[in-house]
Amino acid sequence: MTSFGAAEAYADAAREGADVTTVLTAYDVLSIGYAVLLPLWIVTSLFLQRARRIAEALAPGFPHQRGPAWTWLGWVVPVVGLWFPYQVVRDIVRNAWRDPWGDQRRRLNLGLWWGLWVVALFAGQIASRLLPWSGTPDADLVALLPLFHGITAAVTVAGLVLWVRIVNSLMHALKEPVEVTNVTLPL
Repeated sequence: MTSFGAAEAYADAAREGADVTTVLTAYDVLSIGYAVLLPLWIVTSLFLQRARRIAEALAPGFPHQRGPAWTWLGWVVPVVGLWFPYQVVRDIVRNAWRDPWGDQRRRLNLGLWWGLWVVALFAGQIASRLLPWSGTPDADLVALLPLFHGITAAVTVAGLVLWVRIVNSLMHALKEPVEVTNVTLPL
């Protein structure tokens, strides 16, 4: 919501030829909220690491495409962060539910969840590049701030709803394991 006022303030600065560093808006102050991403990454990675260990103990015959370290690294390593976390979560869900054919994965909409995450990443990156670090901002570019932040916010909320479903599903599957007998994995 603060991006609307910021877009106006930065457009005024552009028209006046003012340096972007002379403008301070609520948008700038609230950007400190990104500091919450570090604890969220830690909590998410701890959860996935623990879920993976429990799922592997319950059904050790289910392979994972990525090693255990990727429950942490997949979110922060450039480029591979676009698909490794999806593979980690997909394999944990598959393993936790002893679901080699992916029925649970489809029910939980893992592909949609991950697609929303990737859209949020790209829209957020575009929004962050609309303002220069210093110098005069481009009025036409800063006018796009609300659009790209709106896209980021909408897909983040939708992705968060799906993520809560995934976490709840995993907690249920790992709390009350299904009996497994003679599971054959497809090739």
